[in-house]
Amino acid sequence: IVAAATPSGPAARAVVRLCGPHVRDCLVRLWRPAEDRGASEEAWNAGQRHAEDVLASVSRPTHLSGRVKLDDHYRHVPCELYYWPDHRSFTRSPMAEIHCLGSDPVVAALLQEICQQGARLAEGGEFTLRAFLGGRIDLTQAEAVLGVIQATSDREFDRALKQLAGGLS
Repeated sequence: IVAAATPSGPAARAVVRLCGPHVRDCLVRLWRPAEDRGASEEAWNAGQRHAEDVLASVSRPTHLSGRVKLDDHYRHVPCELYYWPDHRSFTRSPMAEIHCLGSDPVVAALLQEICQQGARLAEGGEFTLRAFLGGRIDLTQAEAVLGVIQATSDREFDRALKQLAGGLS
């Protein structure tokens, strides 16, 4: 699954989150390490083996600099990749966060490219649901996350934060 983890609108950074057993396969097709250069199709394809090697060598949560492909024209943007290759992520499954330029067209193109690689757009709350099902958070905390997101007043926000911190657990 994939989703934008930051709100839309102009910003310095945007975060796109991926989760599931095929995260690495998806990343190999759309991410290249920072030291790989070249925007042509040939250069991009030549860097795939290096990307595979780099990602295969990751055995614990890791930060990697690089760039992501936005479309079939091999346009790309710089990014920071945070990669959890195993059960140590929030959802207890492989997960990645791509931190890139906070431009709505960039995020939209990146989401579209990731979906073309086999991911699907996440439903609202699906990452939290996976964390709950994976035993990372309890039901009260999952409900508190929803409460924080849906808070419309300071009082509701404070109540949800207390619940999230374990106030009712």
